[in-house]
Amino acid sequence: MAPPSRATVALFFYAIGVLLLSYSPPARSQQPYGSQIADCGSKHNDTGLLGYFCGSSAPSCESYLTFHARPPFSDPASIAALLGADAASLAAANSASSASSPFAQGTKVLIPVRCSCTGAAAGGLGGSYYQRNATYVARDGDTLHIIANNTFQGLSTCQAVEEQGLGGAAPTSLLAGQSVTVPLRCACPSASQAAAGVRFLVSYLVDEFDAVNAVAARFGVDAGSIVEANQLKSDDTIYPYTTLLIPVKSQPNISQLQSPPPPPPPVVSVPATKSKSHTGVYIGIGVAVAAVAVIASVVAALVLKARRRRANTIPTTAGGFADKDGKDTGKLPYGVTGDEVSVTISEAFSSLSDIKSSLKVYTYDELVTATDDFSTDLRIGGLVYRAAFNGDTAAVEIVDHDVSTEVEITRRMNHFNLVRLNGLCHHRGRWYLVSEYAEHGTLRDRLLAGATGAATPLSWTQRVQVALDVAEELRYLHGYARPPYVHMDVRSGSVLLDAAFRAKIRNFGGARVIRG
Repeated sequence: MAPPSRATVALFFYAIGVLLLSYSPPARSQQPYGSQIADCGSKHNDTGLLGYFCGSSAPSCESYLTFHARPPFSDPASIAALLGADAASLAAANSASSASSPFAQGTKVLIPVRCSCTGAAAGGLGGSYYQRNATYVARDGDTLHIIANNTFQGLSTCQAVEEQGLGGAAPTSLLAGQSVTVPLRCACPSASQAAAGVRFLVSYLVDEFDAVNAVAARFGVDAGSIVEANQLKSDDTIYPYTTLLIPVKSQPNISQLQSPPPPPPPVVSVPATKSKSHTGVYIGIGVAVAAVAVIASVVAALVLKARRRRANTIPTTAGGFADKDGKDTGKLPYGVTGDEVSVTISEAFSSLSDIKSSLKVYTYDELVTATDDFSTDLRIGGLVYRAAFNGDTAAVEIVDHDVSTEVEITRRMNHFNLVRLNGLCHHRGRWYLVSEYAEHGTLRDRLLAGATGAATPLSWTQRVQVALDVAEELRYLHGYARPPYVHMDVRSGSVLLDAAFRAKIRNFGGARVIRG
């Protein structure tokens, strides 16, 4: 067989060159919705937690972020300084009279930014990402999770800050005073979205009880376009501290960010009476007092009965339960056997996979490592231990009862004055709840320490702020949560104080839905 001619060889390599030069990566018309924001030990690159992937569309574009105005970031100037935005443009986008005009606390504001395809994972691996870079100087007590979720409210992730801000170094390498690059989550419309008339993608911070249909109606877009843009299914749940890309065809405005207020309570009209006698009023008051007394008696009887029942079973160190005489029964409560979750507890949650999409499910070995085998030196109080997960400080509480109500409430709500639940574990019939760490412990312990001289007493300003924080959280629970709840266990031991002595409420195990 004759060897190929020079012309044939040249033509072959020319064809190969044309194929290579003409190849371009497929455009991403969709971006994965990343929800595992608390799992800082894993990159979750495939779910977009390192950033929204760059496609073959424009390398940069005008984009919009959203942010809640909260002290110390409560006016256009301070918010712009944090997010690396232009204060004048931010003020104009939100109809503020000037860059120093404060917003009402909690107001969600629009942040116009230039989004660029400039991000890359440590070592140049994992692709490139759309982002807007902000520069943040770490403070004492900061962790990657606190920076991403608290300071930047979910506009970044602990995984992205570790990869780009620390260059892939261990989270424990973060030092106070260190300047850190924080990649903010934004994206540009793909070629197919642009062809459909989409001009901007809004990085919308999900609020408590947000649903895709409601957000779509607020922005005047089709819910299907949001589902497609975020690679969601129509029945998927979206979670606080995450971003949702909203494809819009015109410049967004602040009216689209305001949640509709809750409906006012029904007004009961009282028929007028010509009689000046107050007998009916007195009878009504008497009936109401009698009804309250009866209800209080029933509640007291139920509480007493529950306490007696709990007194008959005492947790043992082996993880089982003993009777009132101290003999180990070898039984676990609530139908739990071995390492399996009981049917009744499983049914209390919608599904374990649904929990995994918003909370990290820890292994027992991870908790043992994080608490130094539940060392007494790390014991905060009761069955609560201080723990460290990849440099992030957290609290681990051991619970021997059904936690379905507490998990369901705390994983869905996003409120400053509510203790944030990060994850959970189930082992040998016990639940382990991993939540944010409160540096100053419970209000009760702090007040006692101040009274005995073991700690500096709270100032009157701090006490008033604690009262306002508790009132604000209860107002939210009663009037704005959907569905509304009654806490049922508000006391000084249920109120935690963070590093700034701001109050956060915990212990939602006894909470009840307000019906009617």
